[in-house]
Parts: sequence; C-alpha cells; structure tokens
Amino acid sequence: MKLLVAALLASTAQAQSIWYVDVDGVPPGSGSVGDPYTSLQYAIDEPTTLSGDTLFVQAGVYLEAVDYGGKSLAIRSVEGPGQSAIDVQGVGSVVTCATGEGAGTWLEGFTLRNGIGTDTGTSIVGGGLYLSGAEIELTDCRIEDCQAVDSGGGVYAESATLRMAGCTVVDCPVGGGLHASSSTVELTGCQISDNERLGEIFGPASGVTLWSCTSSMDFCQVQYNGNRLGEFDKGGGIQVIGGTIDLQSCWISGNRNEYRGGGIALGSCTATIEACQIVDNESVDAFWGGGLYVDEVGLTTLTVDDTLIDGNYGADGAGVYLGAGSATFTDCTLADNYSESQPFYPESGFGGGLFVAPVASAEVTRCLFAENHAEGDNDLISGQGAAVHGPASLVHCVLHANTLGGSTPEGGGAYAATLRNCVVWANDADGLAGGAVATYSTVQGGWSGNGNLAADPKFWSESTRDFRLMPGSPCIDAGDPADPLDSDGTVADQGLHPFEPDYCPGCDPVIGQSYCFSNPNSTGSAVVLTGRGSDVITDDLVLLQATDLPAEETAFLYLSDHRNFVPISPFDQGPFCLGLPYVVEVVGTGSTGVIYLHVELGTLPSGVVVSPGEIWSFQLRYSDVNPMVTTNTSSALAITFQ
Repeated sequence: MKLLVAALLASTAQAQSIWYVDVDGVPPGSGSVGDPYTSLQYAIDEPTTLSGDTLFVQAGVYLEAVDYGGKSLAIRSVEGPGQSAIDVQGVGSVVTCATGEGAGTWLEGFTLRNGIGTDTGTSIVGGGLYLSGAEIELTDCRIEDCQAVDSGGGVYAESATLRMAGCTVVDCPVGGGLHASSSTVELTGCQISDNERLGEIFGPASGVTLWSCTSSMDFCQVQYNGNRLGEFDKGGGIQVIGGTIDLQSCWISGNRNEYRGGGIALGSCTATIEACQIVDNESVDAFWGGGLYVDEVGLTTLTVDDTLIDGNYGADGAGVYLGAGSATFTDCTLADNYSESQPFYPESGFGGGLFVAPVASAEVTRCLFAENHAEGDNDLISGQGAAVHGPASLVHCVLHANTLGGSTPEGGGAYAATLRNCVVWANDADGLAGGAVATYSTVQGGWSGNGNLAADPKFWSESTRDFRLMPGSPCIDAGDPADPLDSDGTVADQGLHPFEPDYCPGCDPVIGQSYCFSNPNSTGSAVVLTGRGSDVITDDLVLLQATDLPAEETAFLYLSDHRNFVPISPFDQGPFCLGLPYVVEVVGTGSTGVIYLHVELGTLPSGVVVSPGEIWSFQLRYSDVNPMVTTNTSSALAITFQ
C-alpha cells in the first residue's frame, strides 16, 4: 500500500510541473491556480515539487529566506522586481543555492533585500545571494540594501556557475556588490553600482570581484562603487585575480579606491576589454592606475580594443598603470587623465595616460593620447611623460596637447617610449624625452630619427579631436616604407587614420566653375581640376583635386585673380589660362598620379591676400613624357569668394 501511495504522488508531481504562489492567498495552499501556496519556501519544500518544476509567483513582499534545497527550480515573478520582493529582514542570505542545484535553476523578476549573509564557519558572505557548488541564472532581478561582513554583500559565488542578465546590484554598504571565486560567471546587461566595502588589507573590490574565475561581462555598468579606509586594496569597480575576464561594451565609471585601480584592477589573469568606457575613476590617495591597474605581481595578458579611457585620476598611470605582463592597445583613446605626485610618494606624477613599468611591455596601435596631464612636486621631482611613460611601442598614434607640471618637466608626449608612424604635436616640454626613439614620425620642434618630420601635420580639427589628415598634409605617404601599404596602395601615412580623400565634414561637394579644358596626357586622359569645401574666405577650406596625372612628375599649382589664354607652344601640350600676376606653389603628382590640395588662403606665397567678391582662378601645370619630354596643364577652376 505504501508503495502505491508513493507511486501516485510521484505520478502527480511529474504531471504538474507548474506551481503557483501568492502571499495574499489562504495559507498554506495547494499550489494550484485557485489555491496557491502562500510561502516560497513552503512551495519549494513540498515533496511534490521536483527539479525541473516552475513556480509562478504573484506580486507582493515575501518576508522569508529562500533556499532551493537541492532542487533545480525556475522561480518567476508575474509582475517583475518593482512589484515582487523577497525581504529576509536582516536574517541570513535572501536566497541560497548550496546543495548542488544544477542547470535549470532560475530566479526571475524579484527584488532581494536586507540580507546580511551566510556564516560558512570561516566567513560571512552573500547577503543577497549565497551560491556554492551550484548553478543559477538570475534574470531581471534587483539586489539592494544587502551586506556581508567579509565579502559579497550583494552576491557571493564559490565553485559555482552564475549567470545574470538584466540585473541590478545596488546600495550594498558592506562587502561590495559581487564576489565570485573558482566559478564561471556571465553577466549581461547588468548594473553594479553604489556599493561599498569596509577597509581591508589586500581586500576585494567594492563592485565586482572575480578570483580564479572564467568570466564575461557584456553591456554592463559598474559605477560609483567605493572602498572605505582600505590599505593595499585594489580595484574600486572591478578586481580580477587569476582566471580570465572578457569585458565587452561595458561602462566603468565613477568608481573610487583608496589604493590602486580605481576602475579596474587585474593580476595574474588574461583579460580582454573591447568597446568599453573607463571614465572618471580615481585612486583616492593618488596611487597607481586610476582607470586601469595591472599588478606588479604575476603576469597578466591584457588586450584592449576600441576603448575610451578618460578623466581618471591617480599618481602614476592615471589612465592605465601596467606593472607587469604584456598589453596591446588598438584603436583606443586615452584622454583627460590626471597623474599627480603626493608628498608621501614623491617619485610619482608619471604617465598621465599610460605608465609602463620597466618589466612590462605594451604594444599600442592607432591610439589617441590627448590632454592628459602629469603633475610632479616642484620641490622633489617633476612630471614625466604626460601621455606615455615607459617602454611602450607606439605605431600610428597621435599624442596631442598633453601637459606637464613641476619645475623641470620632461616629455609632454612620451618619455622613454618607441614611436613609429606617429604624430607628436602641441605637447608640453618638447614632446619627447627620456631617450624616446621615433622614426617616420612628425614631432613638433623636430626629433632625430629616420624619416622624421617637423612640419604642421594639418589635422582637420584639433579643437574637436578630429585628427584625420587634410589634403596636402605632409604626413600623407610619409610613414615607414617597410610597413604594409595603405588601402589605396600607397606608402603608409603617419597618424591615426590613413588619408581619406572623400572625407570633408561640412563641405560643399562642388565649388568653383571649370573652364579652359586641356588635352590628353600620357595616361590617355585630360586632367580636370575640381574644387570642394567652402568659398567663404574665413572658413579657409578650399580643397582641390586632380586625377589621371602621370605618376612621379613635377607639378605646379598656379593661382591668379586674372584670366588669360596662352595658346599651346611647341614645348607644351596644354593651354595656360591664367593671367599675370600669378602665384605658384610646387606640388608633386605622387606615386598614384592623384593630387589633393588644401589651399590655405591665410598663408599664400608672396603675402597675397584674397578678399570677398574677388574671383580667383587655379590651374595645374605638370611635366610629362608624351612621347617626348613636355608639359601639360589641367583644366582651370574659377572660384568667387565670399
């Protein structure tokens, strides 16, 4: 008879996999739609509730702790976290999974509050969620006002699998937001903010701590987390020690730490950061790595792509401090970071954007360093390397308007770095110092090295940080000839971006009128000179273009406010259509037979001034072999200026 009853119960449980819970029902309830359970824990503990079942929970505040008790259940609220809460009222953890719960364990649409953690015998952890040796997925949950004396005020996971999507961990005043060790952690679209941790020597982070985990964070916000009174602690927002971390499209901002790594601290791990923003974080006592800190102990492998590191504060490496290991940075912007030395740590104030220790290495490609600052103590040591300090290798980078403080500052751009195909412009204290090596780079004021230039790079707009090259920039085709060619088949350009001939923000597509057309040259085509940009003098944006020129020939640009027509002579193959007096600029046809020119109206040769209402004409004259040595001309272009 007992066997028959047991079989009937098992059959009923398997047939009904959905149970209903409503705190406002008549206790205890049977779990049906018409007679729901009134307690979550009662529903879980019922012998008819089995792994794989689902609990649908009506809105209300459930004043109880929830322990899955080894059952892999899906617990879902009907109304979401704004209407459904589990409040443990200061007794233990709000939710516990520590009895081997496996795949299919789910919590969706709840607010968890007022947990104070589980006493494991060695520590008190996991105020909101305590997860050990189990697996759970949280979706659309909010964990608030929870704490744990030791760690994981919001969430604690150990030897577990934790997935969170669309969740918020906020206002956990003790123990920080989330702490996981030896676990798999996946966070998607989560917010970890305004959590704190009491001071602890070498303690975990206030936001997210991951020790020896396989972890990823996608589209997450880690903001305004802060440590109080900590010594030698690392990571206000995120701390990763051991294991791996993959950060994609995350926002790490406004976090603070007393010691190192206001935003992120990494140690002995493999880390990838892509399409993130690390902004406005600080190491409060001006220690290392306000935005991102890599520990000197152990070897970390770091890859950073397409990431903004901006407005961070610290002693050395306010943006990034690389203490050991290796790092690559590609297509990143490090800007407005502020390094400042402190009286108790006078040998600091180095590397406002990036600091690389002698035992570390950094490969930096197509990155912008703009308006970073390194401030030294005037009485002890001055700032060094406002943009970059240390043995970093920079390729196709721009270092612009970085500044220094102190009595004898050195290297407003870079200190002791190696640069190739870079532009160092408008920085304090000569731009480079400390034995920096530059080749095929433009350095304001000049710098010895193969292929280096000192002329104005002609950026589109320094004030708006548009560092694309304008037509006529000396940086075009001036990179290392041994490097891969640009996409147009020419020698690599210096700077962040290969020259883009069609790039012209705010330009009129056509200015001026063509006249006086020429004859075909050795390429079989007649050269047409076209204009775009603006005919307003104060815009100073007259851009000329000519194609189908013979390659590697001498060419001259003529301009005049008079027209004329000089017939073809026996030595010429094209008419000349400008009158005296005219101004001549020497240009070249380059390797492609295409010319792009920016006619700078304010600095024309011979002091020529263009006035509103005047009509100026432009024409190219160039050498050719067709079949004999000769010259030819482009069509002429007349522009009426305003």
